[in-house]
Amino acid sequence: MDYRAARHELRLYVSVPKMVALTLLFGGLAALGWWIWMTWQTSSAMLVGGFFMGAGGLGLLSGLAWLFVAVVARTPLLTVNDSGFIVSLPFRPSRDVTYPWPEIAGIGINVKGPPAHYRYVPLRAYFLVLYMRSEDDEGDEEAPGQVYPSESLHLSSIYAPPVAALNLHYLLVTRERRAQLLERIKTTFAPEISRYHIRVDEVERPL
Repeated sequence: MDYRAARHELRLYVSVPKMVALTLLFGGLAALGWWIWMTWQTSSAMLVGGFFMGAGGLGLLSGLAWLFVAVVARTPLLTVNDSGFIVSLPFRPSRDVTYPWPEIAGIGINVKGPPAHYRYVPLRAYFLVLYMRSEDDEGDEEAPGQVYPSESLHLSSIYAPPVAALNLHYLLVTRERRAQLLERIKTTFAPEISRYHIRVDEVERPL
């Protein structure tokens, strides 16, 4: 499983299998660049080899860093508990963000597809998102409140996700896993969802 839950707590970690696969991929790319650099002693080959080594090396270091976060430091990127949703940024801990339950109006999953001119490319990025209450709804616990995307929903970087970038947490972000994640939140935090009239959106909307 890509998440681990204690009693009334849910934690999402980086997918170790995905990070291992990416680390090996970039390590192979760096090795290929080194081989091109050492074998073909031409300026164009050295340029290509240097590019592969640079890109592969950066990807390799990034993969190793994420593996350290997931395996050694055991730092969850998202923790959901009695306080709300706590987004942890391992490389920028001073920027950790907490979204308290009373400020949340809705929970859902958004999907970001490729640009229109690449619409035939089957690549999708999935995000667990929160919809925050407007200022006019504060203090009104009897009404569900108007739902609107918070500013964080516009960020697609893995360092500042809209709560959780699911492609980082799963090897394969299947529909079944996305549905299981929403169901786990609904069942584990049913008291909070009921108390604050939070809507769990079953429709996956475009980001």
